[in-house]
Amino acid sequence: MKIFLALMFCVPLAAQRTPLQERIVALMGGLPNERTPLNARVTGGFSRQGYRVEHVVFESLPGFRVTANLYIPSEGSGPFPAVLGAAGHSDIGKANGTYQAVWISLARRGYVVLAYDPPGQGERLEFFDKATGKSRLGAGVREHIQAGMQCLLTGQSIARYFVWDGIRAFDYLLTRKEVDPNRIAAAGNSGGGTQAALLAAAEPRLAAVVSSCYMTSWGMLIEKPGPQDMEQVIPGFLSAGLDFIDFIRALGKPFLISAATRDFFPIDGARRTYQLAKAAGLPVEMVEANEEHGWTKPLREGAYRFLDKHLMGVERGAAEGEIALEKETDLRVTPTGQLATSFGSETISSLNAARARELHARRRAAQGADLRSLVAKRLRIEWKPLGRLPETTVDLPISWPESLQFMPAKSGYSSEYQAAARMWLHGESLLKRKVQFVLEAAAKSASPVSIHARGSDAPAVLLAAVLEPKIARIIE
Repeated sequence: MKIFLALMFCVPLAAQRTPLQERIVALMGGLPNERTPLNARVTGGFSRQGYRVEHVVFESLPGFRVTANLYIPSEGSGPFPAVLGAAGHSDIGKANGTYQAVWISLARRGYVVLAYDPPGQGERLEFFDKATGKSRLGAGVREHIQAGMQCLLTGQSIARYFVWDGIRAFDYLLTRKEVDPNRIAAAGNSGGGTQAALLAAAEPRLAAVVSSCYMTSWGMLIEKPGPQDMEQVIPGFLSAGLDFIDFIRALGKPFLISAATRDFFPIDGARRTYQLAKAAGLPVEMVEANEEHGWTKPLREGAYRFLDKHLMGVERGAAEGEIALEKETDLRVTPTGQLATSFGSETISSLNAARARELHARRRAAQGADLRSLVAKRLRIEWKPLGRLPETTVDLPISWPESLQFMPAKSGYSSEYQAAARMWLHGESLLKRKVQFVLEAAAKSASPVSIHARGSDAPAVLLAAVLEPKIARIIE
């Protein structure tokens, strides 16, 4: 296996990327330098009229397993063009009925499709509760936010894990004799549309990309409804001068913007991005449907036409026809329906914890002025502590301005998360703003202060106390 991989990938992946792709990948926290053995195996499968399905599991990183269904045409002669099928935010991931309709339709049209579960969905729940058989947080959105915020603490974006899964899925397709290596595309909707766009910025071997119900412009999305999942919030993306058009520019190959006019991703932003890309001479196309958010039939059929044109070089009818969907249980790769209770797997959280331990081992101990300097540098705060004050102290209860009152939201996107995500996109942090608020409040006192802090505000008070010796006591 090691010899095979060395021959196949004799040119380092990073060397093949354009400067723009490298720039975006760097903002994600970079990607692994080594492509370790996939250790792929087929655990089962079945045949249907016009195609067959294999249940596949592979490792995108050592011990970090990916569950996938491989759809293979049973008619026609290969090698066939192929599609990386990225699932959106469905609890059951790749087995969602809408997504199944795409995978099956493409297989019947002569495409190999590798449909895989993203982290935190399908058979890859990371916060799995064995007692309930469900995620402790809620599959998809909430799992992504929880793991994603952990990644920020180690200088990464969770997007790098989603992207690396896609890159290694591409590598797996290259091991299959049924696949034409020069005709591989990525396609997905919603969160899958996000993954397809991210792959456009990181995988130069792709021949085309279909991004459905995701593409818009940040100028419009930032206002309403605002940033979404953590994999869609790349720290510093906006402060680097980047926008949705840069996914199209980074790929430099056929890119389909698939948009719903009544989507919460603003349609005007999608149209604006399309117009700018066309004006720049980029190979972009767009299909619209008067629908709400989702990979609806008109958008799915638009994707079939686009892929036929660019991967097969043909124009033919795109009508989807009747499709018999499979039960979720029949598409399972694992015996129990979850890696956590079958083969076992690393998770983003466990990998991130390992990285944190590695970073901690390299970290030098800091005290006094050195510690203050280190904290200020990390927060990007310039703060000069006041001189020594009399020992008399005053209690200082901290209350945030009305604009920073944070209320939980059922969607998982609380107002505090929305505020933080906007700052991450601009290369800043809400924590920094909170620390500054505490410092400024403490500065108003002529005496040493005691601060009452609890919950999510406590870290800001602790860091402020490191920077400002005038903060004499913290009370929980």
